[in-house]
Amino acid sequence: MSNILDNNGVSDDRFMKSVEEPIPVKPSPSTQTVYYFEDDSFQVRYMHGGRMVEEGNTLTNLKSAIEDARLAMDTYKVTPHSTMVIEVLHTVRCVKRRRTGQTHTFNFPDKNVYVQFGYPKLVRSEIVWRSTAPNEECCIPVESGAPCGGETGS
Repeated sequence: MSNILDNNGVSDDRFMKSVEEPIPVKPSPSTQTVYYFEDDSFQVRYMHGGRMVEEGNTLTNLKSAIEDARLAMDTYKVTPHSTMVIEVLHTVRCVKRRRTGQTHTFNFPDKNVYVQFGYPKLVRSEIVWRSTAPNEECCIPVESGAPCGGETGS
């Protein structure tokens, strides 16, 4: 899941159009438009006594992460009453990217190729599933950062 925003935090409808553009001469990084992407990840974590004992897989969608966590419950015989808790942590990071001037052929609405620069910044992190209540989704905030977008420069 990615939301594409321009420097002002506004969604750019041009991504949805299929328009041929000439490849521009590379402007200096300070004059290029910065696009902000919110990148999601879902990590399966093994917890005991409130501490993480092992990191599991990191996936890009919630359904796959919950399936992975449920498989781990079966594999390790974890029940809702076990002292071992398996949880899924959803993390959203803001990633700054610039267009490269190239395009790709994947089946995405936006055919532009982007390059990341700088370091991703945390937007939020929350536990969205736990083996203590395997038939429910939950939302337990873990950490919060700044909203995505709006800043300029590198």
